[in-house]
Amino acid sequence: MKIGLSGLLRGLAPAASPWKPAGQPYPSLQTFDVKTLAGQAGVYAAWHLGVRPRWLRVGGAADLGAALTKLRALPEVQAAITHDGVYFAWATGVADIPTALASLNAALQPYLHSLDLAGEIKAAAKVDKAFPLPPGSQSPVPPAA
Repeated sequence: MKIGLSGLLRGLAPAASPWKPAGQPYPSLQTFDVKTLAGQAGVYAAWHLGVRPRWLRVGGAADLGAALTKLRALPEVQAAITHDGVYFAWATGVADIPTALASLNAALQPYLHSLDLAGEIKAAAKVDKAFPLPPGSQSPVPPAA
């Protein structure tokens, strides 16, 4: 899997990007006050740096604060937090969250994509439209044919 980690840490989102925080480093899931996102609908993408950097989860919810609180409590995420941290980005004002989730899951192939977390919106069955990746990231390199 190929991830532009230095770009992910910088979090320098172009003005047209829906991802936040724009122009600031992406926050650590462990220390960020997720209550600031309470009641905001949107999508998030979380990744682990560590020895084996990887995408952990892409999710969407009517309440990002609640969704990120549940994500932070997962044993798999707690284990990653203790090994070089988990970082995340979020996008609000997403017109079609299920399609955005399908697009992001297909592009990023996160490790915890099959989890069914209470309160989260389900991804669409197929990708109708691509959703932009978080700035600084790249999707995994497809296998050679």
